[in-house]
Amino acid sequence: GRDFTVDQLINHVGRLDTMHAVTNVRVEIDGDQSHLTCYLIGQHHRPGQGASADFGDHLWLGNFFDSHLVRDSGHVWRIRRHRVDSSWVNGTVAAVRLPA
Repeated sequence: GRDFTVDQLINHVGRLDTMHAVTNVRVEIDGDQSHLTCYLIGQHHRPGQGASADFGDHLWLGNFFDSHLVRDSGHVWRIRRHRVDSSWVNGTVAAVRLPA
């Protein structure tokens, strides 16, 4: 659910030095439903070790997002279904492992 997802992102990715770029955003709206697609490039480094020649560990991800949204009675768009397809990875997963 939403609370679990936010908790996981904040406690894991939120602690990293990251940069994300979203491109090629396309949205098709049909009444109170919509379909959104986009590409994301995410750059991840250990906390305090952002992109630097001194630190070699990094994890870069290229993803395709495919989302279906629905507009509620308050006119807020909410994600009904979200799929992430990983297109490519560069680096090492060790860069995103955090100490307990």
